[in-house]
Amino acid sequence: MRPLGLAELFVYVVLVTLLVSAIPVWLELRDRGLLAGPTPPPSPPAPDDAPAFPPAERAEPAFLARLPARLGRDLLALEMEDHYVRAHTAEGSDLILMRLRDAIAELAGLDGMQVHRSHWVAAAAVAGVERKPDGKLVLVLRDGRRVPVSRSHAAAVREAGWVDKAGP
Repeated sequence: MRPLGLAELFVYVVLVTLLVSAIPVWLELRDRGLLAGPTPPPSPPAPDDAPAFPPAERAEPAFLARLPARLGRDLLALEMEDHYVRAHTAEGSDLILMRLRDAIAELAGLDGMQVHRSHWVAAAAVAGVERKPDGKLVLVLRDGRRVPVSRSHAAAVREAGWVDKAGP
């Protein structure tokens, strides 16, 4: 191969490399906030009779955005399965790759609690509570699912008033 042919090949390789890597690099920089986008125009000042701060709208918990659209947003429970979290909704269930601890953190603001080391339950999903002969509690959800309550979480379940709910 001649030196001129080698230089031409080098230029082609550099151009193709730049074209192939430009979009992923741009997307990564944008996601990290290192690219400045257009700044929004300033909002007009509020009239004197308007409240200084508009009432805060209740934001949807971040975890619900991870649910497939076919499952809806009526979250009943989360259940840990290996390295996944199985999200149970009124429409069905699906696996999501994340730790249960992280999923619970993303559910901040949603009324519910962790009732076992591998289960989280929404308050609205509890239809009743059963007591096993050994004294352990089992939550009965609206969809008929039964969720065990660990001894370490039983006091919190009682304090929340879930034990007072009528059985199925």
